[in-house]
Amino acid sequence: MALETPTMPQLELEAVIGFNGHVCAGLRVHPDREHLIYPLGCAVILKRIKDGKQEFLHGHTNNVSCVSVSKSGLIVVWNIETKQAICGSLASAHSAGHCLTVQYSNTNDNVFVSAGSGTLRVWELDVPNRKIRPTECQIGKLKRIVKCVQITENDEFIFCGTTSGDILKINLQTGFLSDFGPDKEKFSMGVNVLRILKCGDLLVGSGSGTFVLCSKTKFKILKRAQLKKGVTSIAIRGEDQQFYVGTEGAQMYRFTYDDFRETLISTSHSSAVNDVAICL
Repeated sequence: MALETPTMPQLELEAVIGFNGHVCAGLRVHPDREHLIYPLGCAVILKRIKDGKQEFLHGHTNNVSCVSVSKSGLIVVWNIETKQAICGSLASAHSAGHCLTVQYSNTNDNVFVSAGSGTLRVWELDVPNRKIRPTECQIGKLKRIVKCVQITENDEFIFCGTTSGDILKINLQTGFLSDFGPDKEKFSMGVNVLRILKCGDLLVGSGSGTFVLCSKTKFKILKRAQLKKGVTSIAIRGEDQQFYVGTEGAQMYRFTYDDFRETLISTSHSSAVNDVAICL
């Protein structure tokens, strides 16, 4: 007679201590302005800002990376309602490197931008004919690897953060370089993440941990803070008065626009936890 395996009640996860700062642009503010969203391992965490209460989204069987570019080098546009691929194309020219980031237009569902190693393209989607057509942006003799892209609210300009530590400003309609800088002091260890404020100025996070507010023209630094590790995420809450910043050191900070001083709100292990001991 086979022994029956006793049924054990399922344990429900109530809370998690941790934040993966290595996921670029992984820290987000929910549109309700009341929750932070970020990945940790195979789960996505929704954390209420007011009291820290957490909810969890499960289903992934491996670590959540938020955005992934296929090894084939293809860009594929999907229709979420029908679950069908509309079209696909090589993300970059054969002479260029890999595509590293994609950003959608704010006013036109048929336009998006891709960028990466030696490639910067504006794409236009032709849904009836199931095609996408790229336009190469012209940046002259500059050779850059673009890590992050942001588009202004009115879709006039594209801002690109590079591993060289400067920012490119591209006219979205013409594809021509409009400006780049800063002229003298580049961002050490490259620009990891960009965000555009409603006033047009930029929030910039670098690989060296520098977090700055800079002007939309000439990229003059207006405010600066120095964090311990490289900045990987910037999330804006509300009307540009409060920001949340995530770093490679698995730390989360809160800033306000007026004083631009960091407040540490979360610190976690930056690598695997091998053991836990409970002190009695």
